[in-house]
Amino acid sequence: MCRCILSLSLALIATSLDAAPSTVTVVTPSLGTVKGVSDNGVDVFKGMKYGVPFPRWEKATPYTRTDNNSIVDATNYGASCWQTDSGQGAMDEDCLFLNIWRPAGGSTDTTLKAIMFYVHGGGFVTGSGADMLFESTDLARQTGNIVVTVNYRLGPLGFLVTDESGAGGMNGLSDMVLALEWLQKNAEAFGGDPSNVMIFGESAGGCASCVLSVSKAAVGLIKSAIIESGPCVGGWQPEPREQGLALTALLFKKLNVSTIDELRGVPAEAFTWPTSTGGYFLDDGAVMPVQPSELFARGDLVVESIMMGGNSYDTTIELMPAPVFPGVNGTSEDYRRSLEIVFGFGNAAKIQAQYPMSRFNGSASAALVQANSDAIVTCPTLNIANWLASSNSNVGDASSGGRRAIYSYRYAHLQQGCDPARAVVPAVPDGMDDWASHGSELFLVFNSTAYVNPLNVTEIVRCALDEEEKALSASIMALWGSFAASGVPFDKTPASVNWPAYDAVPGAYGQTLLFAIPDSGAVASLKAEDCKFWRDLHGESQSGGPWPRQSHRVSY
Repeated sequence: MCRCILSLSLALIATSLDAAPSTVTVVTPSLGTVKGVSDNGVDVFKGMKYGVPFPRWEKATPYTRTDNNSIVDATNYGASCWQTDSGQGAMDEDCLFLNIWRPAGGSTDTTLKAIMFYVHGGGFVTGSGADMLFESTDLARQTGNIVVTVNYRLGPLGFLVTDESGAGGMNGLSDMVLALEWLQKNAEAFGGDPSNVMIFGESAGGCASCVLSVSKAAVGLIKSAIIESGPCVGGWQPEPREQGLALTALLFKKLNVSTIDELRGVPAEAFTWPTSTGGYFLDDGAVMPVQPSELFARGDLVVESIMMGGNSYDTTIELMPAPVFPGVNGTSEDYRRSLEIVFGFGNAAKIQAQYPMSRFNGSASAALVQANSDAIVTCPTLNIANWLASSNSNVGDASSGGRRAIYSYRYAHLQQGCDPARAVVPAVPDGMDDWASHGSELFLVFNSTAYVNPLNVTEIVRCALDEEEKALSASIMALWGSFAASGVPFDKTPASVNWPAYDAVPGAYGQTLLFAIPDSGAVASLKAEDCKFWRDLHGESQSGGPWPRQSHRVSY
């Protein structure tokens, strides 16, 4: 049965917003009594411990307090998981914390609310559920849902392959499963419905949502999923176990150890991948033993509804120095050299012919970013949508005949003050108002306008949304929130965006909702010709590469 989105009364909203911050407590099965803060119409509980990540490279175990006589202070974030300095504050190996935002009055509202479980990005090497960009007060208040953000182990501490079976290669995702299991036990204490959990994430968080939407480990834990700029197929699919073992051997050499037991004695701060790439790896079956593309092609979802999409210029390659990125004033020679570096000499000429600078008003930077975006995000994401649509025979409501509801989106609006390609580096050519960089939709999903500068983690970038962007943000929050609550995205804001399901037939692309200003609307056969080019170049799964898994590891 579809659940309608739950909303607060206008009187309660007015009362809550006028009140000064106050203390709120909840009694939970796992932690006993926890104390949070109620402010701006939302109750917030931060830094709640859900797991124990020891011994290293084992599956984390549930954390349950044995002394429930004292009250747990949940007014501050817990430590971020260990990583190279990315501006995420205090770090610790004991870092498995989650945070909850709920509409105020959750203790007295007897109707359980849908849960939006957000997984941060960062290439599986950086990031935190405490990132200021994911402050979820507005998202919880506007949707009427409960919002959760989570920490998970990163880098070698979260994804080291320990033997030939692939064990350990997805421990970071196993942490997410543990957090979802914690919600099954504790969600009702916060007014949440444990049977109606939506996982969503962006970049590496999108990859995690993508994997868990077809993972047996997540059966019964999630009902719907949103994959934002993170397809777990093609260039961003999990790496093979053999590659994980090779990285483990390199790490042994780097740290002068010869066994996993010796490695357990090395300080946490020493753990970074020995090469520029890390990633996540097919494991022993704990989370994902086969390529997710195999499961998507068969329609083997563990969720009833799935949404996926990306942005118009969906890469962070513009944050890379020359000659990888040709610069906003790059020449055709600069463009060709960038293509050779990113895609290899053998593919550069073909890609330049498909993405000539003339398509982009003579801009080398736009041509490179668009090619990279299509190759690693847009086209693999549309492949997933088409596989699922084909397995459905046609798209229908999740309740009809076992079909799965599928929705596709594309965000294409340049936020002049917020987009990193404009605010951090001068990468956007004049006149390209449809430019949306990797992660830029998050400013509207969370109505959040401050983030850590990915090129200088000691600096906070602060920006503002204009009135049209605020209206689009309200619409996106309504769509994400209603999708979490009912499995169908609908919008009752003044923007009133109508979103048709992705109704592809075999061999064709379906309907994709284009988010833009001044008008959003559905488009058919998005990027059909460009995606055919990539399929012809690398095959249906688009696993050919070689391109960077993550052009730049931004924490969102």
